[in-house]
Amino acid sequence: MSLRSVLRAQARELAQDRCDWPDCQNAGAELAHIHSIGAGGRRSADTIENVAWMCHQHARMTDGIQSDWPSFKQSHTALFGDGWEWRIPMDRWGWERAEALTALIAKRRAR
Repeated sequence: MSLRSVLRAQARELAQDRCDWPDCQNAGAELAHIHSIGAGGRRSADTIENVAWMCHQHARMTDGIQSDWPSFKQSHTALFGDGWEWRIPMDRWGWERAEALTALIAKRRAR
């Protein structure tokens, strides 16, 4: 079994088959790297601390792909709170998103 297969199974079990994004009620569908693996992949990113089980939409968001603005804004408001788009400079959205998700998921898993 490959490392990614093991990580996929662990992340899915830890998330109880639900999307790890805050306030998302969708079933998880895929393994997502919270901090990007980068072009060509980065083996050091393949850790349980850097992966999450997410629905398709939120997995795309962790990859930095913006869906329609209302969905993107709503999802990020669930993560950061109201007014995040003014508090966080746009060029830091990806990093801040990854850091917030890492902390949130680690806290959930520690319970």
